[in-house]
Amino acid sequence: MRATPARAADHARDLEAGMHEEVGGRASSRRVRVERGIYRQANGKYAVCFMLDGRPHFRTVGYDLELARAQRRSFVWAGKVRDRCGRAPAPAGDRGGMVA
Repeated sequence: MRATPARAADHARDLEAGMHEEVGGRASSRRVRVERGIYRQANGKYAVCFMLDGRPHFRTVGYDLELARAQRRSFVWAGKVRDRCGRAPAPAGDRGGMVA
């Protein structure tokens, strides 16, 4: 189906109106894309999307866009390491400690 200019204008107006819509008598929350893999939720927090085991995963990371970018890079890196090695990397606090 091709987008008509009227439909595009309606979509732009909906985005400007806010992130909440009335659907079936109740407000629905939705994510609005900010940039690749980063979305702003209706509550103002950012969520990042990354692929893990061939499926998209979303994590809410807070209100700071720079933090969201850093967290997404971290999740993407961890997913690539996991794909390459077959296991998840150790959390930052568990690297190289004493073993009982």
